[in-house]
Amino acid sequence: MTNQSINLHIAPYTSRFSALKTATALALSTLVLSACSMPMHSTMADGEHSAMHGSNMSGMDAMNSNPFTAANARMMQGMHSNPPSGDVDYDFVVGMIPHHQGAVDMSTILLESGQADAELAALANEIITAQTDEMAFMETWLRDNPEPQPDARAAEIIQAYQAAMKTMMGGMHGGRDTDINTRYVTGMIPHHQAAVEMAEVVLEYSDDTLLRNMAQAVVREQNREISEMRDWLNRQ
Repeated sequence: MTNQSINLHIAPYTSRFSALKTATALALSTLVLSACSMPMHSTMADGEHSAMHGSNMSGMDAMNSNPFTAANARMMQGMHSNPPSGDVDYDFVVGMIPHHQGAVDMSTILLESGQADAELAALANEIITAQTDEMAFMETWLRDNPEPQPDARAAEIIQAYQAAMKTMMGGMHGGRDTDINTRYVTGMIPHHQAAVEMAEVVLEYSDDTLLRNMAQAVVREQNREISEMRDWLNRQ
């Protein structure tokens, strides 16, 4: 999305990569397993200590091999801190801000790795620009609308947003490929799909013109980027 499409003028994006290095151990320990699919087996039997040790090492290896672990954990923490209220507009904004931040953080990690594929580097820069603009817009909206106001359709709205979350959490698990470009794409595709589903909830239930305009842009642009990422994967 361009600045014109959401009528925003904001300062240039400042890298947040250094903030990832300070992600707390609590965030990782409580969230990363569900966000990044690193199961830890705990079956108790003969030799249980060695089995548990091996399982823990397997989980740690997966964490160490995935450069996006901390970013995903921070994103999930932010999204789960504001469970859906039933106000379609408020829920969209408070969920999409950390969701967008996750995409920006993942894109920054790819770019600063020094290993980014040229095509994916261009995509990552596009994501950073567009989603930083959208976050600025949503933060302004939230300052003007600080409290949720659920309506009679609250139960339907909550269910719709929860379904979008399941799309992302189920899809971002992926394998343990150590190539950072492949990890970026296989994580970003379901991430984008969840954003599209959340935007479609807005288009179905919201009367807010500004949020509807943003949601339309999210559906259009992120579906395009999903197609580009799938094309990239198919060529590998």
